Amino acid sequence: MSDVNTKLSEQYYVKHILHTFKSEKSVLIEIEYYYPIGPQVSFRVSSWCYSQTLVTGVFYRDGSGCGTKYSAITLLTSIERRELSYKIYEEVDRVLELPNQD
Repeated sequence: MSDVNTKLSEQYYVKHILHTFKSEKSVLIEIEYYYPIGPQVSFRVSSWCYSQTLVTGVFYRDGSGCGTKYSAITLLTSIERRELSYKIYEEVDRVLELPNQD
């Protein structure tokens, strides 16, 4: 086997996730972080069609976080907002669980 370096290089990353609800509305989730993973991960959610910011926030390694909802969040139903929050938590957890470099 060849020696292929599969580790992420030290730099700033943005993970883009297009999430579509059953109602066919779509949002773009952007998760911003530095690797090796620092103490926090930032996120931004925007409407796919109109690029309106719906939510922004930060999650910390200790599980706490804070966010800001914008008026455009009313484009989503309460069920879609709940589904979106689960999706954000899931994706942020994946980033925070990335192994740090040795």
